[in-house]
Amino acid sequence: MIRLEMMETMEAPSEEAAHKLNDGLASDPREESSPSQDPVDDGVDEAVLSDSEATQDGVDEKQAADHPEEESKEPPPPSAEQIIIARLRTELADRDEKLKTYITAYKQAMADLDREKERLARERSKVLNRERMELCTALLDVLDNLDRSRAGCQSAASAAELSQGLDMVSQQFLTALQSMGVKRMVTVGENFDHNLHEASGMIPAQGKQRDQEVIFEERAGYLFGEQLLRAARVVVATVSD
Repeated sequence: MIRLEMMETMEAPSEEAAHKLNDGLASDPREESSPSQDPVDDGVDEAVLSDSEATQDGVDEKQAADHPEEESKEPPPPSAEQIIIARLRTELADRDEKLKTYITAYKQAMADLDREKERLARERSKVLNRERMELCTALLDVLDNLDRSRAGCQSAASAAELSQGLDMVSQQFLTALQSMGVKRMVTVGENFDHNLHEASGMIPAQGKQRDQEVIFEERAGYLFGEQLLRAARVVVATVSD
């Protein structure tokens, strides 16, 4: 419609416009060689260009709607749940590393403990063997004297000499025990002590004998240091009411 009106305007120009056009052509000969620009054509071109731009904008908007991922290439920020999961995974990995370290240290400590136990067992065995050797060495001396006493019995002039030899052997044996911490208890004349003595019999007290006094020793008792090695077996006097 606009184009038709423009065409009509171009077909019927006013006389005044015609005179001005003729005057302009006559005054400026350079304008004869250049084509005249029609304002109607300019308007038409602008309208067509506007329609084309609008159409292109619509196409661009449709493509942007169909492919939204092409419009923003940056990834979306992680959600709170994803952040928590990532943090928990990191903490779990750290704890796994610590657990492996603790397990390795525990195994190493147990191996060291086993080696230490074996070393202590070897040392204890060495100490016990050394003490047994010392005891056997002391007893061998006693055995040698017993052998001499037996040999002397055949050539002894009297029983007194034999008894003297046996007393010497007994004293030597007791000395060997004392060197290892063994001590013989004195029981006769002492009061009966159930922690140290075993009563094998009880007889009425005679003379100056006291009640519960040990008057006879059947078997000697021994102490190892301050500990009881063997209780003495004794006979105890009693005073009847």
